Amino acid sequence: MQEILTDLKAEQEALDHFLGTLSEPQWNLPSPYVIVTIAEGLGVRLTERLLHDFEAFHLTVGHLIINHLIQEADCPFHRRRQAMQRKYLRQLKETYGQRMALIEVPLLADEVKGIKRIRDIADILFPEAKKSSPRR
Repeated sequence: MQEILTDLKAEQEALDHFLGTLSEPQWNLPSPYVIVTIAEGLGVRLTERLLHDFEAFHLTVGHLIINHLIQEADCPFHRRRQAMQRKYLRQLKETYGQRMALIEVPLLADEVKGIKRIRDIADILFPEAKKSSPRR
């Protein structure tokens, strides 16, 4: 039993060190943490829990990326999914829109692999950089 308690104490100390490192002043940038979610019930609930945990440790979240949003609903299945996503997207905007930047990322047909696709995603995530720099 003593060995188990010793192991648990060591784990707790490691976790305390990790959390302390995350909340040290040199890491306190204007928007140091970015959370990625999806506009579905489970994604919204997990985001709420995660943000609550971040707040408990005084960690700042600057951006919330909402991924896989259906832009063009071209069939009954996509129309139903889009309607569901709109409900949760509205909830995310109402709850977090004043506290952090929300970035909407569409559902893409392909994986983000290769330089071209990474640049496409970068243009969505960082539109101000796209405006200020020449096309790559």
